[in-house]
Amino acid sequence: MKKRVFHISKKDSCYQEASFTVPPLWNRLSFSLEMPEQAARLCYLLIYDSHGRLRFHHQAGYGDWKYQLGIDGMSTSLGGIPGEIEPGEWKAAICCFSEYIDQYLGDAEFDIVVRLSDKFIPAEESVGERLWCSGDYDFERLFQQKEGWFCGDFHTHTRLSDGKETVRCAMKKAGKMGMDFYVPTEHNVVHTGWPETDIMILPGVEITTCLGHFNIFGCTGAPSQLLDIMKEAGEEDIWKKMKYTIRECEKNGWLWSINHPFLHIWKWLYYDLPLKHLHLMEIVNDPTYGYAPEANDEAVSFLDYLWKHGYVVFGLGGSDSHNLESERYEGATEPSIPGDPATLVYMNGLSPDHLMQGVAAGHVIVCRYIRAEVSFYYHGRQFLPGDRIETGNAAEDLLYCKGSVTGLPEEAELFLVNDSGKKKISWSKMGSQLGEIDLEIPWGQGDWQWTRLEIRDPVGKFLAYLNPVYRGEHHSGCKTFGEAVKGWQKHREKNV
Repeated sequence: MKKRVFHISKKDSCYQEASFTVPPLWNRLSFSLEMPEQAARLCYLLIYDSHGRLRFHHQAGYGDWKYQLGIDGMSTSLGGIPGEIEPGEWKAAICCFSEYIDQYLGDAEFDIVVRLSDKFIPAEESVGERLWCSGDYDFERLFQQKEGWFCGDFHTHTRLSDGKETVRCAMKKAGKMGMDFYVPTEHNVVHTGWPETDIMILPGVEITTCLGHFNIFGCTGAPSQLLDIMKEAGEEDIWKKMKYTIRECEKNGWLWSINHPFLHIWKWLYYDLPLKHLHLMEIVNDPTYGYAPEANDEAVSFLDYLWKHGYVVFGLGGSDSHNLESERYEGATEPSIPGDPATLVYMNGLSPDHLMQGVAAGHVIVCRYIRAEVSFYYHGRQFLPGDRIETGNAAEDLLYCKGSVTGLPEEAELFLVNDSGKKKISWSKMGSQLGEIDLEIPWGQGDWQWTRLEIRDPVGKFLAYLNPVYRGEHHSGCKTFGEAVKGWQKHREKNV
């Protein structure tokens, strides 16, 4: 049994590593952590093999803190890369994420003990049958052939980071919520594989920094700056690495989205972000969390401001679920669970490629409690939320909107939102919990036109957000996220 001890305090480096020797003929590597329970959210454990390759990456979080590297996904703990345990000098590292140190550590000090051996330790949770890290992930795999709206969640957590649910339990929840797809987005760590499931899994990660959090969708490996982002504490170094990572997303065809831009201590503070690089933003994040409803409404309002200034940025939803179903946030009457809110994406068959294409095109409706399936029609052609509609020849055209909504509470209200503001409009109720949208919307000849729909209950609680359809172009003097926030705040003050 080999033992390595790391001391953690604000005075110590947030990244510490120690070497250990793996002798010949080991066919597994087992390791465990010993530390105060309250420190678990602060720390990531990393294991590098004798070639310097990262073989294990896991936030301590929740669980029994006992892990194993084996030859396949079923004998390797969550966060590991299976394979041979080659002899030589390996390294164990502890990385205390700087944002968490600032938020949780205070003046406390503690030791972390890492014990390593080749003795069998039953893995509490294995990687699973499918190994993405070995190139096994198939973006073209077709899970369902039908064309239509598919339901899922773009912001979720498991025990690989600071979620409390195992992957398999999370999948049971997802099935119960009727999800077709699920995107795991752990804090600064990427799943290396997944258990077999009928639900389509799109790999992702939540890049978590002191300047804000953003999700990346479609990455089967870690972004190149990820570990450096975790180690850095200085804001200037962080924003440079965030900028690099966003460019890496664009280069590799990954999608990225700002998370909870106005939520409490996790607001988006990378104000120098050029708006030309921003295409997705989370507008509904875990509505059961105490600060979330107000922050979500602010995100919706800010996104409308961006559209007003000509920026095509689409809204997404994410449960950001961390808890067990039996738990409640303070003051909440409902659990925080995957699939609340649900994000619907229109696809020509359910596959990872089609999901990425649908999100990039803005073919997205975010719903809570209800399910809305809506299309627009212009000059006999069908369009989806998020589509660009070319200008007609008439001085003023009509845009038609048709669709159905199920699960409606009584007296639910429908709103039309565009440059002119937000207007409540009448619509047909076809029976208990069922509504029909059949609208004629004036579609003028201005250089820049956009319009969207929104549904809320009688007291203003969020039920649905449909991404806008739009046409034309508008060139705003507003170039960065920070400039947009200042302009939006002034606009709100004038209209209070």
